[in-house]
Parts: sequence; structure tokens; C-alpha cells
Amino acid sequence: MSRVRVFVAAQLPDGILQEVGKLQTAMQKIPGNRSVRWVNSSGIHITFKFIGDTDADELPALARAIDSAALRISPIFTATGSLGCFPNQTRPRVIWLGLQDEQHGLRRAFQVLDDEMANAGIARDTRPFQPHLTLGRVRNGAMSAEVEALGRSIASWPALPPQPFEINEVALISSTLKPSGAEYTVLHHVRLAARPDQWRPNTIQSPSIRN
Repeated sequence: MSRVRVFVAAQLPDGILQEVGKLQTAMQKIPGNRSVRWVNSSGIHITFKFIGDTDADELPALARAIDSAALRISPIFTATGSLGCFPNQTRPRVIWLGLQDEQHGLRRAFQVLDDEMANAGIARDTRPFQPHLTLGRVRNGAMSAEVEALGRSIASWPALPPQPFEINEVALISSTLKPSGAEYTVLHHVRLAARPDQWRPNTIQSPSIRN
């Protein structure tokens, strides 16, 4: 039986992807940038829930869970925030751009999706949800001096003007890991707060997005 590596996410408007791409270009000039493998901006998304390797015959149940969640989630208004790192700026491993969530729309969407996925037999997330966009990851074996310089560069980065945008749908996306990066395919997507059968049918295939 075939297995697919999947997650639940929201894709970004083209204008936001362009702004994120400009930010990444600027960051590729900072001290420590050589230690980072930058994500292709065209594939950046908001991950709500990483599910992992899943049997292909379980995908319809996951799509139905997303449909149920979408009926309980209104369109989300958010904006880009400040730069940060996981786990911290002293030992950066993941470079991210935060998202504002003053109305708690992103956290509510995460909770509803987590609930519906739990009903479908997927384990709940145990870590707090922190809305962000992943910009890059520190390469394995990167020199400690480079990584430390990267952390200092991010800590001193000037405040960024917020870029507002709206999230209108969520998607079930597969991820295929390749030497050139992850290749994403949208398996199913549904508009928020709309009847799924009035929007798009289950298991839609779309062109792959390279990351």
C-alpha cells in the first residue's frame, strides 16, 4: 500500500509570496547566511498540522475532516510580523517570519482542524501553535561561527512593516522530499465557512509546487 507524506496548510496570496521573496533576498546578504538552506518562496505556506506518512486509502477521511473544519472557520485576517528562530536566536535551526493573530483566527483554525483530525484518528498536537512562515533551515553540519553570526543578524534585524492579507481556504497537501527540495501537491482544498459541495469536489490534483 502506498503512503503519502501530508500536512494541512493555507496557501498565501501572490502578493505576500512576492514580499516574502524580497525579504529572503535581503537576508541572503547577512552574516551567517551561508549556513541556511532557503525555502523557495513560491512554496511557502502556513502549516496548521503536520500529519506525516499516511496510507493513501486514509486520504478521503482526512479530506472530509478538513471539510467539516472549514464549516466552522471563518475567513482569517492576519498580517506578517517579525523575524524569529526555532528554537531560539542563540541556536537557530529554523528561520521564520511571524504572523499577527490579534483576533485569534489562526489559533482557532488550528484548534478546529486539530479537533476534526482527532475525530479522524490523527493524534493531537502537543506543542503550542505558533503561526509563522518558514523562510529557511540551517544546514546540517553548518559551522558554529556561521550559525552564531546568523542568530545575531536576525536579532538585530530592523522592524518590518506588516503586510496584511486574508486566508480564505485550507488544503491537504502532500510533500515529496527530493535533492532539490520538497515538492508539494495540493490533494484537496476547501473554502472557509462554505459548504464543501458548493466549492470544490474532493481529491483535486493541482500542479506541483517546488520548495
